[in-house]
Amino acid sequence: MQAVADRYMDFLRRAEPSVYRRRRYLTGFHALPSLAPLHMHLLTMDLDSPCLKSKKHYNSFATFFFLTQPRVLSELQQRGYVGINQSVKELRQMEGQPMTCMWCGAPLKNMPAVKAHLPSCQQNQSLEP
Repeated sequence: MQAVADRYMDFLRRAEPSVYRRRRYLTGFHALPSLAPLHMHLLTMDLDSPCLKSKKHYNSFATFFFLTQPRVLSELQQRGYVGINQSVKELRQMEGQPMTCMWCGAPLKNMPAVKAHLPSCQQNQSLEP
């Protein structure tokens, strides 16, 4: 899955127009998957997507509810299974917790505030230098 994601990231970085060229990417899994087949997410670290519409959805990518591919791979190699974030109650709380900026921790009261704050956050590291 990571090899396919890497190829797609390369494709996006070379594509025209070049809106994806400088973006940093993230791959990983939801700790409580919403779909039955095993799947990995590939997303830009700016979380700039019209599909991102709710607090639950934002928190599923901007908290430890989202297990990055390197974390999952490390768990598999060290333990033979993924044991990160196994408490369903704690995971559900992450999805419902107040939203904060994933870069600076600023409180974000709603999705319009998320969409306005993230691109202007001084600590945002979603673009390559």
